[in-house]
Parts: sequence; structure tokens; C-alpha cells
Amino acid sequence: MTKAQIILKKWIDKNFENVEIEFPTDSSATIKDKKGETMNISLNLYCDILETDSGKILAISDLPHDCITVGNKIPTTWKELPYPAK
Repeated sequence: MTKAQIILKKWIDKNFENVEIEFPTDSSATIKDKKGETMNISLNLYCDILETDSGKILAISDLPHDCITVGNKIPTTWKELPYPAK
């Protein structure tokens, strides 16, 4: 798994139960529920979780949102935003 896939899986496991996870690319995931509905997600530079289809932010990571200080860190928590993303 890539670093991005590990981060995405960590967020998915925290927020969803009984879903299938696929990784179509090195930095994105597709979540599929029991009804067959899917959601595509990815990360931005600061490891915020994005809904790929709309580009909306679903959750903001605890990493510094500064290109200089974000470095190679991995987030430990996210602030969830209302869904559906606006």
C-alpha cells in the first residue's frame, strides 16, 4: 500500500462499517456499501479527505496547512465536515 492508501484506509475504517474498499490509483479509494452505492475519495497535500467527484472537502486533517511545515507527516485525526459536502 502507498502512504496515501494507508491514510485513506485509516479514515475509512474510522468512519464506515461493512464497506468494500478499492484503490483504483495510488492516491484514491472507492468505498462501496451493501446497497452498491459508491463514493470516490482522495487526499490533498495536507491529507484532507476529498470527495473526488465533486472536489469538496469531507474532512480536514490535523496537519499544518502550510506547505513549508506539513512535511512528510501522517495525520492522526480529522475534523469531519457536514455531508453531503457543500
